[in-house]
Amino acid sequence: MNYLFFDFDGTLADTSKGIYFSFKKACKKINYDCPSFIDFKKQIGPPIHLIIKNFFPTIKENDLILFQNAFREDYDTKSYKIVRWYEGINKSLIVLKKNYKFAVVSNKPTLLCRKLLKSKSLIKYFDLVMGIDYCANIGKSNFKDKSYAINYALKILNVNPSQVTYIGDTLSDMKNANYLGIQFIAAKYGFYNWSDNNYPNMYIDKFSEIEKVIECNKKKERTL
Repeated sequence: MNYLFFDFDGTLADTSKGIYFSFKKACKKINYDCPSFIDFKKQIGPPIHLIIKNFFPTIKENDLILFQNAFREDYDTKSYKIVRWYEGINKSLIVLKKNYKFAVVSNKPTLLCRKLLKSKSLIKYFDLVMGIDYCANIGKSNFKDKSYAINYALKILNVNPSQVTYIGDTLSDMKNANYLGIQFIAAKYGFYNWSDNNYPNMYIDKFSEIEKVIECNKKKERTL
């Protein structure tokens, strides 16, 4: 059976307000001017240290560590709970489960992904939940980027890239999937603003469209 690998932030749920709340508190703690919520939301996707560097490219290493620690202290204990699940998630997963298996592969910490999925009673649908720190929990270093995480998930699940579709909301999600030879579907309702220069071949405007988009693509491939 084929697999659907899901990103978390911006694909399964809108977590932007909670992430921004903790980012803003961390900015205040080390006296940095915080970007607007609109500008910040567009940058959500990479691990937090990369988001910090995107906004503050000249930040010193000591300040970066302080910033990360302040963010994690608040987000991992409180603000991660500020979340809005996208409409129809439960119903769509039940329908999709007839033909697919599921995994989450995210830049979010593994434990937070699991906690949030449990809070929505969704954890039972997923064979694997893998955050950016998945290997750190077994004494190894964090994944360098999501392509490493996706590749590791392929090995754990013993599945070929040709049997996987990755659903994510950012350009980096698409690049990582393409690099590994994995079919990609863009969640256009997520955080990233897609443009004509990088428009995805397949996309969904709402979560429930996943199966329809996959089937339409199969029909196109059969006619080529």
